[in-house]
Amino acid sequence: SAKPLESNFDDDLTDALRMVKVEDVVEDKKNIKMVFDPNHPDANEKGFVAMPGINTVVEMSDMIMVNRAYEACVTAFDATKNMAVKALELGKY
Repeated sequence: SAKPLESNFDDDLTDALRMVKVEDVVEDKKNIKMVFDPNHPDANEKGFVAMPGINTVVEMSDMIMVNRAYEACVTAFDATKNMAVKALELGKY
């Protein structure tokens, strides 16, 4: 059965605008670094603080990759919008 074009477009737009949803939060204890800092407010009774083992190079490269993907999506959306505007302009004449 065919659906009206309007509802198909609405479905596509809704899918495109769908945001990321968190399903579960998992605590990662693999890469914890114990650093001796007895003056730190989070230090344990032996003076050690549990610090996350974050690789800043990996995190920065991931952020750059996501930023480029976002820019590509914005460019594609703008191109699509411009094509739709041109198509409407052609229909005027």
